[in-house]
Amino acid sequence: VDVRPGLPIGPLRQGVKMDLRMPDEVAVEIPLEGSVTGDLGVAGAAWDSSREALLLGTVPSRTGSQTTLFLTVKGPHREMVRPVVKEVVPDVLGVVVGEGKSIGAGTTVRIPLTITIPPGSAPVNHVCSQQAPSGRIVLETGHPDSPTFTIRVCVAVVP
Repeated sequence: VDVRPGLPIGPLRQGVKMDLRMPDEVAVEIPLEGSVTGDLGVAGAAWDSSREALLLGTVPSRTGSQTTLFLTVKGPHREMVRPVVKEVVPDVLGVVVGEGKSIGAGTTVRIPLTITIPPGSAPVNHVCSQQAPSGRIVLETGHPDSPTFTIRVCVAVVP
């Protein structure tokens, strides 16, 4: 299997069709699963890498919620990345970008993102279903190969 450049970042699920001769010809499809990664990634307690989404769940409006994600940046352009919030859906989400710090042997920069739903927020439903599509946080990154980075958000704010 040859995976060529240009695939979108995220999960990869596809079938590979093959014709086998053993001694009769038989057509088979082999499932292929993987993950396309780039210089930018996300980590944190509420991050679900299998769904590629921030799972905030159901948040009571009276209490609100706060969590921290980490944008990880590797590669030759890691020091250039200075995320700026471009778009947030739903608008009850507050996003604060912290200061990036080198981790490990200096080959990775980790940038904290604090996501807040303040107490008293209006009800919203973005639970990542067909009826209630995901919300999103869109960041302008400053990275030449990934100028924008989108984080899907699954959340419902209830009264």
